[in-house]
Amino acid sequence: MINRCIVILFLITGYVHSQTYDTTSVQEMKHLSGLFKTEKVTYPGDSSINVKYYKLNISVNYDAKSVSGDVLMNFVVSSSAAINSLFLDLESNMVVDSITSEEQLLTYTHQNDVIKVNLGNNYSSGSTIELKVFYHGYPGSHDGNTFGGFVFDRTPDGNPIVWSLSQPYESKNWWPCKDALNDKADSADIWITSSPYFTSVSNGKLIGIADNPDGTRTFKWKESYPIVNYLISLAMADYVLQTDYFNYSPADSMPVTHYIWRERYNNITREQLSRTIPALEVLSDLFGPYPFLKEKYGHAQCSFGGGMEHQTIASMGNFNESLIVHELAHQWFGDKITAGTWQDIWLHEGFATYSVALYNERIYGKSDYQSTIANDMLYAAAALGSIYVMDITRLSEIFDHNRTYSKGAVVLHMLRGVVGDSSFFNILKNYAQHSRFAYGNAATADFQMIAEQVSGMDLDYFFSQWIYGQNFPKYTVSWGYKHLQDSTYTVNVNIEQRKNINPGYFTMPVQVRVQTEKGDTLVTLFNNQQSQSFSFNVTGIPEYLDFDPNKWILKTHTVLTDSGSEPVIRSFRLSQNYPNPFNPSTKIDFTIPRDGKSRDFTVHLKIYDVLGREAAVLINTNLAPGDHTFIFQPGDYGLPSGVYFYNLNVRDSEKALLFDDTGKMIYLR
Repeated sequence: MINRCIVILFLITGYVHSQTYDTTSVQEMKHLSGLFKTEKVTYPGDSSINVKYYKLNISVNYDAKSVSGDVLMNFVVSSSAAINSLFLDLESNMVVDSITSEEQLLTYTHQNDVIKVNLGNNYSSGSTIELKVFYHGYPGSHDGNTFGGFVFDRTPDGNPIVWSLSQPYESKNWWPCKDALNDKADSADIWITSSPYFTSVSNGKLIGIADNPDGTRTFKWKESYPIVNYLISLAMADYVLQTDYFNYSPADSMPVTHYIWRERYNNITREQLSRTIPALEVLSDLFGPYPFLKEKYGHAQCSFGGGMEHQTIASMGNFNESLIVHELAHQWFGDKITAGTWQDIWLHEGFATYSVALYNERIYGKSDYQSTIANDMLYAAAALGSIYVMDITRLSEIFDHNRTYSKGAVVLHMLRGVVGDSSFFNILKNYAQHSRFAYGNAATADFQMIAEQVSGMDLDYFFSQWIYGQNFPKYTVSWGYKHLQDSTYTVNVNIEQRKNINPGYFTMPVQVRVQTEKGDTLVTLFNNQQSQSFSFNVTGIPEYLDFDPNKWILKTHTVLTDSGSEPVIRSFRLSQNYPNPFNPSTKIDFTIPRDGKSRDFTVHLKIYDVLGREAAVLINTNLAPGDHTFIFQPGDYGLPSGVYFYNLNVRDSEKALLFDDTGKMIYLR
């Protein structure tokens, strides 16, 4: 928390569309990290088998809070040696009734959340094994702090609902499976039987609804695309179905299905849900065709705070536009292409978070993109540790918002700055459609390979420091100029980085813009040393140096004028705060000019409410000339949401007024 004046600039910008930026990905992270159990992690599943098919045929009893049924599984032996046993993952509070293979009973043990199955025969490499596990139990223990991936709940109006959310390790809480990211089933069937009160929703296509002699009803869903176990889901409620259509070609369309609680249907506007269609259009244009066109995309309303990207049917706690885009982007990044390990979860969450910025850029313009990135940079600057997750036993580590979501998104923003727009968007599309990774798995090294192939650049320095390293560069930039001849001047720039641990310093191309009386000159300096000097020529007397003016780099920096340089002509300046509107914090930049004299100025930076009452004093001290930034967090001052004004007042040592200006900001909670 920063509530003082600092002589550094965070790389963010400050313009927004009238639509406010939504922090629903933050809600998603907080929901996950706060509710999942973390003490039991079985990873990565039995490596001797390769899953080909799952069929879940389960009955859900809401009153008893129980699940029963059977799961049919097909495997191929993937080990080089023959096997006579295998293991599956199922929490020990669930009861295995029997296991069969080709109608023959098999023996097994079930303890410590693992079912060890004795196959009765040796199966050589490449052989096919079919098992059916019959089981029952009470999944989803829910004590207010954790849940086990399967929840019996009620809507705010008291009506019964059931939903699953198995990411990352909780599929085994409610059905036996191979719990591994790197082994997708080629297809799956999910049959859900329960009271006819419920509409039961799952992945893929609805191929049938059966009313059973015992008064129950079965919904039969079929997922024909490869799917990883944690994305298999169910959502059950008294739903109203709204169906729209995504016309992905002149002759073809795909249903977009929204399952909304009946009592809340009128509270969720059609306009909210209709944002899904333009999101499908934008993301399909950016990344290639929606990955599951033969089936559907849709939403199932659930009772948690954020969203979960279940394949073809996202579970949604609300329908804010940013959340709709975030979960839809996961259909490419997370569902179609799944990280091979949870260490690389940024390939899901960073990409989905950044997709919101790209969507805002397409729909609302560049300023909205900049504002969205500004918010992401605020969180990314607080990230601790490497984006590559070192501890996958802790949900707070895997789903750390600052690091996995925001810094992951900012890495993509910075990569765009390094390679340029044309290469960057080709990288995204090539990665999303690459035959080696489509409907399979990928790692950071795979994405790096695509980025290097498309851009023609060696990007090892970039990925090594930003994915596997920690922190961000902290620059001190000193500059000056000398008259060369006529109207030509040589600008000398020295870039010094504060020492970091890993990496010791950051290698990055850095843009520098020099403002002169005759116009601006923009140059790119490849900074690959901790202390490095550069020189270049400009036309006209230099007046101002803007370091990284397009704000491509997550960083802090101080800009100084060399003591031996000719005077730099500048003026007072109070910039518009950014982001604006904002939550939870914003930045106020201002400049005190250098006039060739060594002196401080008395600076007052205050906040006023709409009635003109003083609400907070941010700065009341002497400051030296230079660029200054204040990070303002209204929560530190107990201020409610609303419209505020910030006033900068600067006086000299004799108290004479030198500068007075005011800006307007909007704080949203």
